[in-house]
This record gives sequence, C-alpha cells and structure tokens, in this order.
Amino acid sequence: MAEDKPKWYELPHKRWVEKDSKGWQVWTDSQRQKLYDAENRLRNRIKKTGLYVEFGSLAEAQEYADKFLSSAWVVQRFGKQEPITVFWRGGHTCTANKALNRIKLTKGGMNEVVLLHELCHITHPYGTGVAHGRYFARSFLEAIDHKLGKEAKRLCGSFTFKSM
Repeated sequence: MAEDKPKWYELPHKRWVEKDSKGWQVWTDSQRQKLYDAENRLRNRIKKTGLYVEFGSLAEAQEYADKFLSSAWVVQRFGKQEPITVFWRGGHTCTANKALNRIKLTKGGMNEVVLLHELCHITHPYGTGVAHGRYFARSFLEAIDHKLGKEAKRLCGSFTFKSM
C-alpha cells in the first residue's frame, strides 16, 4: 500500500460494490451499453492513427494476453494472475470467464481494445460489483492509458461512462 494515501486499486474491494438508494446491492449491469459504445467510438477513432492493433491469429492474441497479465503493471494493481487461454468463438460477442481462465474472441474482436476489455474482466476481482461497473470501468481506463496512452484514455473517458 502507498505510504500516506492508498491508490484506488489498493482500497478494499467492498468499496466498489454498487448499491441502490436503500443500500441493497445492485446486480443490474446498467453501464454495460455505455461502456461498449465508448469502446466502439474509441476503436473507430484510433483506426485513423497508428495506435490501432489487429491480431492476425489467436497465437498473436494469446501472446499479447500472456505479456499483459504477467506484466509488472498488472501484478502491482491486481496481483499475480493465472495464465489464460484464448479461444475462437462463433457469433458476435467476445467473452471472458475468470473461473475457467479463458477468453473467447470473435473475428470482429481480434484487436487490442477488445482484448484489453476482456483482460480487464480477468483481472476484475470477485465482489467488486457488476461486470461493467465502476471498478471495471476504472480498470479498463487504466489499461487503455497504460497500453494506448493518455490521449486514448481521454477519448475513451470522454465518451461518458462512470469510472469512479
């Protein structure tokens, strides 16, 4: 923990549990679509720059995921992560399953932004609220900043989803 003030990721995870006005835990993932929209806008914007990375194969995506999860940056923020396996998935949605340590990507999801999104699900601790809640959004913005830079983080954050 930091010397005088803990960083956001060092605070107790219970802080991130989302509650309604009566204090009951919220299980509705109401922020999911806002996050997907922000992610799509970011991808469309960075396609015009040199920041956009598409993976040519599952092996490339797997290598990227392995490097990301074993990086000092991830270990410092989220602790040591178990290795994961990247699979193909038919359809239109990519998924991450932390319990099974796997990510399934679609043809349209073979890019860095989508893989970062799914990797943030893997680093997302249990008990920190809904799948796309405040803790996840904050983690995702931090990952965007770390891998793609401050401008990409600013763009993604400006597309308005609650990050704190």
